[in-house]
Amino acid sequence: MPKGGRYSKKRSHVEASLTSSDNMSSNSNGEISSVFASAMNTLYRDDNNDVPSTSTPINPPKKEHKTTNSSHPIERQLQIMTSTLETINKRLSKLDIIENKLTNVVKEISSVKLEVSANSEKIRSMEHKLNLVETSIEFQSVTTDQLIAEKSDTSERLREMEKLSILLKQEVVDLKCRSMRDNLLFFGITEKNDENCIDIIHDFIVEHLQISDSRERIKIDRAHRIGKPISQHGDSVPNVRPRPIVVKFNYYQDRKEIKSKSKLLTDSNFGISEQLPRDIVMKRKMLMPTFKKEKERGHKVYFIKDKLFINDIEYRDCGVSQQ
Repeated sequence: MPKGGRYSKKRSHVEASLTSSDNMSSNSNGEISSVFASAMNTLYRDDNNDVPSTSTPINPPKKEHKTTNSSHPIERQLQIMTSTLETINKRLSKLDIIENKLTNVVKEISSVKLEVSANSEKIRSMEHKLNLVETSIEFQSVTTDQLIAEKSDTSERLREMEKLSILLKQEVVDLKCRSMRDNLLFFGITEKNDENCIDIIHDFIVEHLQISDSRERIKIDRAHRIGKPISQHGDSVPNVRPRPIVVKFNYYQDRKEIKSKSKLLTDSNFGISEQLPRDIVMKRKMLMPTFKKEKERGHKVYFIKDKLFINDIEYRDCGVSQQ
C-alpha cells in the first residue's frame, strides 16, 4: 500500500477526532489547535517527503525504511492528542459540574434578591412607621415639657396664692381683732324675757364690779346676747348656762377698766373676757392646758391674741422660746 494513502487515513482519523472536539469550551481551543497544527504539520511533512513525483522512480527498500522511521512521531503525536483530549474531557466534565453549581448559585442569588427586595420593602415600611413614631414621640415630648412647665408654673402660683391666702387670713383676723378691741363678753348673767342688755350690764357693773356711777360715766354703744336662744319664749331654763352678752364700749379706757375689775369675779359664777375671732379662740383652747399648768406652778402666764407667754417668753409647741 503506498505511504501517501496510509498517512491520508491517519490524517483523516486525526481530523475527524479533532473535528469532534469543536464543541469544547473556548478555554481549551488554544491547546487543541496547537496540538492539531503540530500533528498536521508532521503528516503533511511526511507526505511531502515520502510521496515522489510521477517522473521519479520509486525505490521500495528506502520507502519502507522511511515509513518505519516516520511512523513513530505520528503515533506519539496521536497519543499526546488522545491524552490531551481525555484531559480536556475531564476538564469539561468538571466545567459542567461547575456550571450546574453556578446555575444553582444563580437561582439562589435570584431567590435571595427577591427576599432582599421584600425585606427592603418591609424595612422602608418600618422606617416610615418609625419616623411616624419618632414624630409622635417628639410631639409628646414637647407636650410633656409644656405640661411640666405649666405644672411648675401652676405650682408656683399655688404657693404664692397659699402665701397670699395666709396673709389675707391673718389680715382678716387682725381686722376682726381691731373691730372687737372695745368689746367684752359677760358670762353667767341669767337671761330674762324681753330684757334690755345695756341696763342689765350697767346693773351688773354697779353690783359686782363696785362702780356706782356706771350709768353716768361708762358709755355703752350696744349690748346683746350671742348664740342660739335656749328657749323659744326667752325664759330661763334650769341647769342650762345662759348665753353670754357681748358689750361694745364707746371708750377703750372704759373697757380696760371693766376688764381689770374682772378679778373681783374669781369666786363667783360670772366671768368677763375679751371678744376674739374664732381662729384665735380655737388656738387658745389648744393652749389652755399649758396655760393652767404653768399658772399652777406660779409662773406669769398670759395671752396676746393667739400667742401664749410664760414669764414674758412666747410658748411654742416644740418648747419655750423667746419672742
